[in-house]
Amino acid sequence: MTLIELDYATGSSKRFYLDINDAADPRFVMKLQDKDDNFVRTFRLNRNMLESYGVPVPKLLGYSVSQEAIPNSTGDMSSCVRMMLIVEYLGDLTVERAYPSLTEEERKVVREGLLETIGRVQSIKEESIQNLDAKRSMGYFRKFVGRPTVVEDAIDFSMRLEPVTIHGDFNSTNILMKGNKLYLVDFNDMSRGPGLLDPISIFHDRALNLSVPEAREIVRGSFNPTNDELES
Repeated sequence: MTLIELDYATGSSKRFYLDINDAADPRFVMKLQDKDDNFVRTFRLNRNMLESYGVPVPKLLGYSVSQEAIPNSTGDMSSCVRMMLIVEYLGDLTVERAYPSLTEEERKVVREGLLETIGRVQSIKEESIQNLDAKRSMGYFRKFVGRPTVVEDAIDFSMRLEPVTIHGDFNSTNILMKGNKLYLVDFNDMSRGPGLLDPISIFHDRALNLSVPEAREIVRGSFNPTNDELES
C-alpha cells in the first residue's frame, strides 16, 4: 500500500487515507485506532442493508489488521494493533463542495435525490437496527430551537410518530456525488428514531442554504403523504 493521509475532520479514533498503489484505481482506506471488530461488523451490516434497499453506497473491498509502533504518553514506542477498512474510492466531490456551483435546475435534481435517499433509508425495516433513545433524539433537536417555524411546528409531531430508520448525520459532507448519483457515507450510527431528524439536518445545512419553500419540500416530502398535520 502507498498511503496518502487525507485532511478530513475526524475524531482521534479514525484516520483516512488514499491508497495510490494502483494509480488507475485508487482506494479509500479507513484506519481505526485499534482492532475494533464491532465497528467493522456494523459497517458491513449497515452498508449491505442500505444497498439492499436501493441506497447507493461505496463498495467494501476488504479489511486487514496491522501491527504498528506508536509513541505512548512517556514518549516511548509501544505496539498498537490497527484495523484498516478498504473501500471503493468515489472521489472527494461532496454535495457540500458541489452545490454552490450548480445551476438551479441541477440543485433541484440534487434536492430530489436527497429526498429520495431519505425515503429509502426510512423504508428500511430490519430488527438489527437499534432505537435512538428519547434523550439523544431531543439532544439532536435542541440545536434547532428558535429556528423558523417550519421546523419548530414539526418537531413535536415527529416525536409522536412511529420511529423510522435514520442515518443520524445526514448532511452535505456525508453525501458524495459521482456522475448523476448520490452516494451515502458515514453510516455507522444508523438507528431508528424521529423521521424529521435527517430532513431537519438538510434544512439547516449551511452549504445548501435552502429557502423556506425548499425546506418545506424536503420536510414534508420525508413523511407519509397521509400525515396531513404537516400541512397546517
